[in-house]
Formats: sequence, C-alpha cells, structure tokens
Amino acid sequence: MNKKKIFILTSVVIIVIALGCCGAFWAFKTNAVITNDAVIEPEQIAINATDNGKIKEIFVKPDEEVESGQLVAEIEIKKTISQPVAETKDTVEVSQKKLEDAEENHTNFAMMYKDGVISQQEYDKSLEQLEDAKKAVAEAKTPVKQKSVVSVVTKKVYAPKDGTIALSYVTKGETTAKDKPLLLLDTENPKIIAYFNPKFQENLKVGNDVQITCEKYKGKTFEGVIEAISTEPEISVDKKSSVIPVTIRFKNGTAGYDFDKNMHLSVSLKNK
Repeated sequence: MNKKKIFILTSVVIIVIALGCCGAFWAFKTNAVITNDAVIEPEQIAINATDNGKIKEIFVKPDEEVESGQLVAEIEIKKTISQPVAETKDTVEVSQKKLEDAEENHTNFAMMYKDGVISQQEYDKSLEQLEDAKKAVAEAKTPVKQKSVVSVVTKKVYAPKDGTIALSYVTKGETTAKDKPLLLLDTENPKIIAYFNPKFQENLKVGNDVQITCEKYKGKTFEGVIEAISTEPEISVDKKSSVIPVTIRFKNGTAGYDFDKNMHLSVSLKNK
C-alpha cells in the first residue's frame, strides 16, 4: 500500500472518530437534564407565640444571629389556679423526694449549660421543674383548702433553629395570641428554586441527586437533592416559555461558601 492510500485511509478513520465524538457529545447535550435558571432562596420560619398573653420582652433584633434553643421572647399569661386541699404525710414525703431529685438535676444542668453542653432552653426547663417541685412541697404541707386565684405566668419562647432574625412583628407590651408570629427567622439552610424545561418532567423525581455550579465559585461543584417538584408548569419570568419549578437542598460541602440571596446557579441531574 502506497503512502497516498495510507494517508487517505488514516484521514477517513480520523474523520469517522471525530464525527462519532461530536455525535456523542451532541446526544449528551440534547439528553442532559440541566437548567441555568436557578436561584438561591433563604428558608424563613415564623417563630410563633406559644400562648395568648402580653409581650413581656423581646430579646433579639432584626439582623441579629441566634442559635437553636436561644431565648428570644417572653409572654405574660394570666392563669386561674385552684389551690389543692390538705395532703397526707405520704404525699409530703413523695413531694420532698421529687424536690431533692429536681435540685440535683438542676445542679447538673447548670454545670452543663456553663460548659456549653446544653442550650438555654434545656437549662430553663430544669429550672422550671425545680420551681414546680418547690411549689408541690409547699402545697402538700398546706393544711387548708385555698380559693381559686389569678396568677401571672411567664412563658418563654425559643429559637427553633440557628439563623438570623429577619423581622420582628411585635414590640414589648403588645398583646398576642397563640400561634401568632412574633419573629421571622432566616435559617442557615438555604434552598434552591430551579426552573426546568417541562420536557424534563418525567426525568425529575423527588430524591434525585443533582450537581450545582455558579459563576462565583468557578470550578467548584456542589451536591444537592430534589426536595419537591411542582405538579403544574408555570410561566417563566420573561413570559416567553413554561417552566417546572423544582425545590432543591444542598446535601453537604457548603461550609465556608457564601450563597447570597437570589444568586443565579446552574443545576443538572446527576448521572447515575
């Protein structure tokens, strides 16, 4: 075989390989489940009143960071309390034993709270149990039945998660109702809303792993998981097409990275 034929054959082989690679790449691009229309949204949680009452104190302000279990507010509640009848000696002894246990428990919790092992909420609960035990002993020793009296009780409200206070809906002295929002908390667990082409709807499933990239951290790929998928398409912001909104959570590996609100991202379904 002369050089000319070898050259022609080699050229043909190279062209065939190149076309095959291009075809494979094009097929990948065509079939890849991907969107460049995804944004960061903070997770916001309302911290609600636990009872009807008057706001005694709000301990945090907007833009202030809080930790899970941190005291954020106190509510004054009026309660009608019926005093118990005279108790027997056995009941006094039982109440006294419970008081001793509560004192020991509170001492241990105070040490753990000082060392940062437990939250303020857990410490306060042990203190409430100690006060209740003291009242029980006093009531057990009361020889005369008392009338019903109105008592003012302070209920404490705690942050359910780590985060930053976004809004305060109430001020000191205002009245509130059970389950009425007191504060709005931005948690440290941002979510992603990704808008996919409806043609990918059959490919998208809750629990699917995804890969996330953004311009701010070029060369870095983050892992995520699909948490929820809209059942119906929506009109895109530019009103030129339909999209499927998909809620995604970061799986891990975001420590040390700052994801700003409304930051734009690219999201692709992870190949298995």
